[in-house]
Amino acid sequence: MSFSIIYDSFSGQVLEWCSPPLSKIDRAALPSGRGFINVDELDEDSLLESFVADGALSPRPLMPVTQSNAVAVGELWRIDGIPSGTVVIYPGGTVTVDDGFIELSFAEPGEYKFTLSNFPYIEGECVAKVTSV
Repeated sequence: MSFSIIYDSFSGQVLEWCSPPLSKIDRAALPSGRGFINVDELDEDSLLESFVADGALSPRPLMPVTQSNAVAVGELWRIDGIPSGTVVIYPGGTVTVDDGFIELSFAEPGEYKFTLSNFPYIEGECVAKVTSV
């Protein structure tokens, strides 16, 4: 069975899919900024981890970051390799990173979760493990 995948022409993000594939009339009616590809097989579960690149359904890459190991209170903890434009949600706020890293220290021991989001990367998570001095 064949399917059409409708996607955002700019980002490649899969927006929806349909079967049977789009007809020529349906294709002409797509809103501006939308594209489509036809595929012979479709695994709905894998669509969330896919995007359209160069006219083909491709797996979304993992967020290419590294992070510091556990640190003590007051020491610097760091995430490196953050792609430009990544939104980082952290305890107490949100920031868009354009310089490739976040570096900070903590006043209290504990675990602090950071969520990193930047399509087409699969959303990433880093945890700062902070020990007492």
